[in-house]
Amino acid sequence: MATKTKATTIGNYITKVNNCDIRQKVSYKRAEKGRENKGQEVGSSEYVVCRGRKIIKAGIKSIDEAKTVANAQ
Repeated sequence: MATKTKATTIGNYITKVNNCDIRQKVSYKRAEKGRENKGQEVGSSEYVVCRGRKIIKAGIKSIDEAKTVANAQ
């Protein structure tokens, strides 16, 4: 049984603003496998503002919005 890391639960680390970390979670959608297609395309990404493992706000669509939320903390 593998342990869950921060990258799988919260998202990949992007930057630090004040005391808060900004992380990005990328979701992939399936594509038809073909000759040049590998089978996955980037579907959407959302940003999470957190401090350690505590999530302050999730579901943010742009990094600029995430930075303003982190500056307000």
